[in-house]
Amino acid sequence: MKKKVLKTTFLLLMISGTAKLFSFFIRILIARILSEEAIHYYSLSMPVLMFLITLSNFGIPNALTKLVASKKDAKSSIFASIILSIVNNLLLCGICMLAIPLYARIVMKQNVLIPVLYACVPMLPVVMATGLLKGYFTGKQKMVLASSSQITEEIFRILFLLWFYPSFSNNAVSMASFAIFSQTIGEIGSCLHLSIALIFQHKSQIRSFFTLQLNPHAVQELLSLSVPMTAARLIGSLTSFLEPVILVHFASKAMQNNYISLYSQLNTYILPLITLPGFFSVVISSWVLPAFSEAYEHHLSRAKHIFFLSTGFCLFLGISSSILLFQFSTEICELLYHKTDMSSLLRLLSLPFSLYAAQPVLSCILHGASKSFRAMADTTFGCILRLISLILFCRNNISYGAAYALIISSLSTTLLHFHGCFRLFIHRPKTITRP
Repeated sequence: MKKKVLKTTFLLLMISGTAKLFSFFIRILIARILSEEAIHYYSLSMPVLMFLITLSNFGIPNALTKLVASKKDAKSSIFASIILSIVNNLLLCGICMLAIPLYARIVMKQNVLIPVLYACVPMLPVVMATGLLKGYFTGKQKMVLASSSQITEEIFRILFLLWFYPSFSNNAVSMASFAIFSQTIGEIGSCLHLSIALIFQHKSQIRSFFTLQLNPHAVQELLSLSVPMTAARLIGSLTSFLEPVILVHFASKAMQNNYISLYSQLNTYILPLITLPGFFSVVISSWVLPAFSEAYEHHLSRAKHIFFLSTGFCLFLGISSSILLFQFSTEICELLYHKTDMSSLLRLLSLPFSLYAAQPVLSCILHGASKSFRAMADTTFGCILRLISLILFCRNNISYGAAYALIISSLSTTLLHFHGCFRLFIHRPKTITRP
């Protein structure tokens, strides 16, 4: 049994690492092939896409995972999740088609964004289908299959970018729309991967779904799980969605172009580099959560050991990466992007983000100690602080306002997580036994 668990964990690490490398390559590819103007349109549209994806999923895939894992016969729950997702996405796509021109003209004051934002809409039904399939397979303890579809997704996207780029390279709007639509192609590849696996493994069960009826109890159960999950995820995506809106409405006309340029560099070039150690932290978290949860209930000294070991390793990764990025910022930018104008921004953010690598593990430890509300409150506080800081910096025409706001948000959330984790070990007995 232990060998099987270790083998599965190793496979997941390998698959996740490969997918992350492909994803990082795509970010570099987009940064190289898109013009500076196209990068601006792409960066301003991505927060909208992330916000819409959160609404499209509505927490249903994660709720489905829990229900499939906990029930012997989860057909009614699966059927309810499919119907709810279809209805939700039909409404969302209809609203998007009507709201996008208003958002581009009135909110963002840039009509050129309309075709770029319309390129986001086809992704919503596809990401819904992929999410449901991943949720089902994860609930069936087939994590390797669900994770391997990420590699298919990245391969489809790379091939699309390389093959069709010449057809869309005539202007900045076309290039930005092309880069956004490439994500839909990637999701189609992932959906095909999982659909083929579903057909081969559960062909007989698929036919039985045509005879099912919608169960109100199953809908209620699904919503009771999905709504809280959506609320938690909306915090981050809503913050990202509001950032470009704040830049447009609170920055002076003289500084607006500078702020949008900085925002584009930040999201396209800098964030992939400074958040890279966080990927390894997320992988470590998959081991920390069950191990810490069990130790915290029964033996506090072991829980402390897990806490210090995991956070210490993540901090080592984060600090090492930050020093490297700070010391060789110009060389790294030249190597990866063939540009060096963003190297000063990389130097500014690299050292403050040395603590960021510990954030996923700290959040995971709080969840493992049943302090999920505390973790969400810390994240919410950091996001609110980020938006307030951004407004103040824009009003005062501070050049690196968006970067400073990001630093304040990241450090406040991480330090609050640290404070919450240290409080877990105060006034508790070293050994706790079950009654």
